[in-house]
Amino acid sequence: MKKRVGILGILIAILVLGIGYAAISDIVLKVNGTGTITAADTNFDVKFTGTPTTSGDGTISATIESDLQARLTVTGLTKKDDEATAVYTILNNSPELTASLVASLKENTNTEYFDVTYTLGDSSVTAGNTTTLTIKVKAKATPITDQTTTLEVDVTASPVEA
Repeated sequence: MKKRVGILGILIAILVLGIGYAAISDIVLKVNGTGTITAADTNFDVKFTGTPTTSGDGTISATIESDLQARLTVTGLTKKDDEATAVYTILNNSPELTASLVASLKENTNTEYFDVTYTLGDSSVTAGNTTTLTIKVKAKATPITDQTTTLEVDVTASPVEA
Protein backbone atom coordinates (compact mmCIF):
# COMPACT_ATOMS: atom_id res chain seq x y z
CA MET A 1 0.00 0.00 0.00
CA LYS A 2 2.84 2.30 0.83
CA LYS A 3 4.36 1.48 -2.48
CA ARG A 4 1.11 2.41 -4.22
CA VAL A 5 0.85 5.68 -2.36
CA GLY A 6 4.45 6.46 -3.26
CA ILE A 7 3.89 5.66 -6.91
CA LEU A 8 0.60 7.56 -6.85
CA GLY A 9 2.39 10.56 -5.32
CA ILE A 10 5.04 10.45 -8.01
CA LEU A 11 2.39 10.24 -10.72
CA ILE A 12 0.48 13.20 -9.24
CA ALA A 13 3.73 15.22 -9.07
CA ILE A 14 4.51 14.39 -12.71
CA LEU A 15 0.96 15.27 -13.71
CA VAL A 16 1.11 18.65 -11.89
CA LEU A 17 4.48 19.47 -13.39
CA GLY A 18 3.25 18.45 -16.83
CA ILE A 19 0.20 20.68 -16.55
CA GLY A 20 2.38 23.59 -15.41
CA TYR A 21 4.61 23.24 -18.42
CA ALA A 22 1.67 22.71 -20.70
CA ALA A 23 0.25 26.16 -19.77
CA ILE A 24 -0.12 28.67 -22.62
CA SER A 25 2.88 30.99 -22.94
CA ASP A 26 2.82 34.79 -23.26
CA ILE A 27 2.90 36.27 -26.75
CA VAL A 28 4.91 39.46 -27.37
CA LEU A 29 3.66 41.75 -30.11
CA LYS A 30 6.18 44.31 -31.43
CA VAL A 31 6.01 47.35 -33.65
CA ASN A 32 9.32 48.53 -35.10
CA GLY A 33 9.78 51.47 -37.42
CA THR A 34 11.22 54.93 -37.96
CA GLY A 35 9.98 58.51 -37.97
CA THR A 36 11.25 61.58 -39.79
CA ILE A 37 10.59 65.28 -39.29
CA THR A 38 11.81 67.41 -42.17
CA ALA A 39 13.09 70.92 -41.50
CA ALA A 40 11.37 73.44 -43.77
CA ASP A 41 12.47 77.02 -44.46
CA THR A 42 8.82 78.05 -44.28
CA ASN A 43 8.91 77.42 -40.52
CA PHE A 44 11.38 80.29 -40.01
CA ASP A 45 10.35 83.74 -41.23
CA VAL A 46 12.14 86.89 -40.03
CA LYS A 47 11.71 90.12 -41.95
CA PHE A 48 11.58 93.90 -41.94
CA THR A 49 8.11 95.29 -41.31
CA GLY A 50 6.32 98.61 -41.00
CA THR A 51 7.72 102.03 -41.83
CA PRO A 52 11.14 103.02 -40.51
CA THR A 53 11.39 106.19 -38.40
CA THR A 54 14.12 108.78 -38.80
CA SER A 55 15.53 111.67 -36.81
CA GLY A 56 18.55 113.90 -36.65
CA ASP A 57 20.46 116.26 -38.88
CA GLY A 58 20.41 116.50 -42.66
CA THR A 59 18.06 114.61 -44.92
CA ILE A 60 17.37 111.00 -44.02
CA SER A 61 15.61 108.44 -46.19
CA ALA A 62 14.94 105.03 -44.65
CA THR A 63 12.90 102.54 -46.63
CA ILE A 64 12.11 98.84 -46.74
CA GLU A 65 12.67 97.48 -50.24
CA SER A 66 11.65 93.86 -49.51
CA ASP A 67 11.20 91.52 -46.57
CA LEU A 68 14.97 91.11 -46.32
CA GLN A 69 16.34 94.38 -47.73
CA ALA A 70 16.19 97.93 -46.40
CA ARG A 71 17.90 101.11 -47.54
CA LEU A 72 19.31 104.12 -45.68
CA THR A 73 20.41 107.31 -47.41
CA VAL A 74 21.79 110.25 -45.42
CA THR A 75 22.66 113.59 -47.00
CA GLY A 76 23.19 117.07 -45.67
CA LEU A 77 25.50 116.37 -42.75
CA THR A 78 27.80 119.40 -42.78
CA LYS A 79 29.89 119.46 -39.62
CA LYS A 80 31.45 117.33 -36.92
CA ASP A 81 28.87 115.59 -34.68
CA ASP A 82 25.98 116.00 -37.13
CA GLU A 83 24.07 112.74 -36.79
CA ALA A 84 21.23 110.91 -38.54
CA THR A 85 19.29 108.01 -37.04
CA ALA A 86 17.00 105.42 -38.63
CA VAL A 87 14.99 102.81 -36.72
CA TYR A 88 13.79 99.69 -38.51
CA THR A 89 11.36 97.12 -37.09
CA ILE A 90 12.18 93.43 -37.45
CA LEU A 91 9.35 90.88 -37.13
CA ASN A 92 9.76 87.22 -36.25
CA ASN A 93 6.83 85.94 -38.31
CA SER A 94 7.66 82.30 -37.59
CA PRO A 95 4.82 80.10 -36.36
CA GLU A 96 6.84 78.72 -33.44
CA LEU A 97 10.62 79.22 -33.62
CA THR A 98 12.49 81.93 -31.73
CA ALA A 99 14.96 84.07 -33.69
CA SER A 100 18.43 84.73 -32.32
CA LEU A 101 19.67 87.97 -33.92
CA VAL A 102 23.24 89.16 -34.36
CA ALA A 103 23.99 92.50 -36.04
CA SER A 104 27.30 93.49 -37.58
CA LEU A 105 28.77 96.40 -39.49
CA LYS A 106 29.92 94.88 -42.76
CA GLU A 107 30.95 98.05 -44.54
CA ASN A 108 31.79 101.70 -43.93
CA THR A 109 34.04 102.84 -46.75
CA ASN A 110 34.97 106.20 -45.20
CA THR A 111 35.84 105.70 -41.54
CA GLU A 112 37.81 108.95 -41.47
CA TYR A 113 34.64 111.04 -41.78
CA PHE A 114 31.77 108.69 -40.89
CA ASP A 115 31.00 106.77 -37.74
CA VAL A 116 28.30 104.14 -38.35
CA THR A 117 26.85 102.42 -35.28
CA TYR A 118 23.94 100.06 -34.77
CA THR A 119 21.89 98.71 -31.87
CA LEU A 120 19.48 95.79 -31.69
CA GLY A 121 16.57 96.23 -29.31
CA ASP A 122 16.54 92.50 -28.43
CA SER A 123 18.82 89.75 -29.63
CA SER A 124 16.22 87.05 -29.00
CA VAL A 125 12.76 87.45 -30.53
CA THR A 126 10.03 84.90 -29.90
CA ALA A 127 7.56 83.92 -32.60
CA GLY A 128 5.11 86.70 -33.47
CA ASN A 129 7.12 89.47 -31.77
CA THR A 130 9.27 92.36 -32.99
CA THR A 131 12.47 94.15 -32.14
CA THR A 132 14.21 97.19 -33.54
CA LEU A 133 17.44 97.86 -35.40
CA THR A 134 18.72 101.41 -34.87
CA ILE A 135 21.43 102.71 -37.20
CA LYS A 136 23.24 106.00 -36.57
CA VAL A 137 25.43 107.79 -39.08
CA LYS A 138 27.59 110.50 -37.51
CA ALA A 139 30.05 112.99 -38.99
CA LYS A 140 33.41 112.49 -37.27
CA ALA A 141 34.96 115.65 -38.68
CA THR A 142 33.98 118.84 -40.52
CA PRO A 143 34.97 118.26 -44.15
CA ILE A 144 36.60 120.79 -46.45
CA THR A 145 35.53 118.75 -49.50
CA ASP A 146 32.44 116.59 -50.01
CA GLN A 147 32.74 113.15 -48.43
CA THR A 148 30.72 109.99 -49.07
CA THR A 149 30.56 106.51 -47.63
CA THR A 150 28.94 103.23 -48.48
CA LEU A 151 27.59 101.38 -45.50
CA GLU A 152 26.15 97.98 -44.78
CA VAL A 153 24.73 96.65 -41.52
CA ASP A 154 23.73 92.98 -41.57
CA VAL A 155 21.43 91.20 -39.16
CA THR A 156 21.76 87.43 -39.10
CA ALA A 157 18.72 85.61 -37.74
CA SER A 158 19.24 82.04 -36.55
CA PRO A 159 16.37 79.72 -35.58
CA VAL A 160 16.13 78.50 -31.99
CA GLU A 161 13.71 75.77 -30.92
CA ALA A 162 11.13 77.18 -28.57
